[in-house]
Amino acid sequence: MRLAAEYLFNMSHKSFYTVNHSIFNKINSEESAYLLGFITADGCIHKNGVVSICLSDKDTDHLLKIQGNLESNHSIGFYRDEASLRISSREMIQDLAQYGVVERKSLIIPWPKAIPADHYNHYIRGFIDGDGSFTHSTISKKGVPRPQCAIVSGSHKYLEGLIDHLHQSLDFPYVNINQTSCNNCYIIRYNKVEILTTLYHYLYTNSKLFLTRKKRKLEQLLESNGVLI
Repeated sequence: MRLAAEYLFNMSHKSFYTVNHSIFNKINSEESAYLLGFITADGCIHKNGVVSICLSDKDTDHLLKIQGNLESNHSIGFYRDEASLRISSREMIQDLAQYGVVERKSLIIPWPKAIPADHYNHYIRGFIDGDGSFTHSTISKKGVPRPQCAIVSGSHKYLEGLIDHLHQSLDFPYVNINQTSCNNCYIIRYNKVEILTTLYHYLYTNSKLFLTRKKRKLEQLLESNGVLI
């Protein structure tokens, strides 16, 4: 991959930053697919040519992983309980736009169809790490919490595409898309042990890049239901 460099003005003096501007030119690796999914969920595109990612400061270690996989030496900023990474790259923004990741994308983003089939698991893992959660939905008769995966998006069309992909690829059932208490958000849920076990292996087998706390949460939920991971 080509490592390009750019000059940015910061605090009235010239600083030198590097980043892999062409990382999203082709989605042909675990890293590019995962980062595309994560930025689709949790990234923001700005008019001034900046891509920003903002996480809770408890996930600073993960933001450092993202920074490293973008081959970036841009500094991570902290404000209150948030950590953020801001990268100036016109080329990156142009490439992200091919997948619907544009300014004010939340309500209009489509399901991307141009990702190679063998990289969708990494892409979806990135999106779930940004806008998904693993929790327990109900308590079984044995007093064991049942696992649930919930995925949120402001785009109904995006969730339609995700549901269809999981049905076609993993034979998951078609599930309802429900509106959340926030009128501009929709949510889908999968909550059977067998489905979540299949999802676990689809997302994490031979994977290197993931949000550790979410992976561990799903493992704990499955293990409490007798699944050997």
